[in-house]
Amino acid sequence: MQFAGYFLDFVRKDPVVQPIVAELDAIIWQKYADSNDLVDVENHCLRLPQQADECASLYLQILQLYSNPEADFPHFFTVFGRGSSSFQDMSEEFFEQVLGPLCSYIDERIDDGDLLLYSLTRYRRECQWFETGTISQLVESADSRKLEEVLDSHLRAWLFREGIDFPFSTPKSPAGRADIVVWQGEEPLPIEVKVYDGENRDLGHVSQGLWQAQRYAHDYGKPFGYLVVFNTSDHLLSFDATISKDGPPCVPVGGLNVFAVVINTTDRASASKEKPVVSKVVPCPGSNTGSKP
Repeated sequence: MQFAGYFLDFVRKDPVVQPIVAELDAIIWQKYADSNDLVDVENHCLRLPQQADECASLYLQILQLYSNPEADFPHFFTVFGRGSSSFQDMSEEFFEQVLGPLCSYIDERIDDGDLLLYSLTRYRRECQWFETGTISQLVESADSRKLEEVLDSHLRAWLFREGIDFPFSTPKSPAGRADIVVWQGEEPLPIEVKVYDGENRDLGHVSQGLWQAQRYAHDYGKPFGYLVVFNTSDHLLSFDATISKDGPPCVPVGGLNVFAVVINTTDRASASKEKPVVSKVVPCPGSNTGSKP
């Protein structure tokens, strides 16, 4: 159990691996909340799905159950005992069936450069740590009617510099036009971009972005949607019904999960010295939840 806890602590803190684990957590919430779904009791084995990301999420859930002495993982000895009562034998079987394949999945994601959520969180940090002045100038100088287009272009150029060769803008899909579609290899990953200013572009505007990100992900056959929100107000944004344990908020929308990356474009630390920070909650599309002062 101890080694499982060490491994989980590492993957939840490593800046590259953590976004991958956040995506797997979202699949766990959607598919593997009931631990009985993990095991094929009749055949004494794990109930492995066909999709690689769903398999990895199953491995992660088993690892989390194994690391928690208070959690109940049914039929553990049936699956990993294999006729032996030796703890060493069961640990080796656990590594072969669970930990090894999970590490291989993470390693392949990194090798393939399939790290969009990591890239978006890096972009957020760069904007808020080093580019606040640049982003503020873009916001102040842009025509307010074209602000989302201007910030969309800034994000797209950054993705290109990061090695994503084709961050295409506004391709057509059945649900409309996504703001950015990133091609990783031959796989399109649509990104919706919204601005929140607390006035004309309000919480409903951001909530609409969640729904649009979900629709685009559905159209492209992706398990996740991605929403980037440029917060030009002094408000603190959070999201209703988020299921994420670490990292950016992850909101279930219409049977899919949407990750929301919020980029604060103002110096809120300075603003908070002048007046209290107001918190606003973005409602999940279709809910009656409003903002909370």
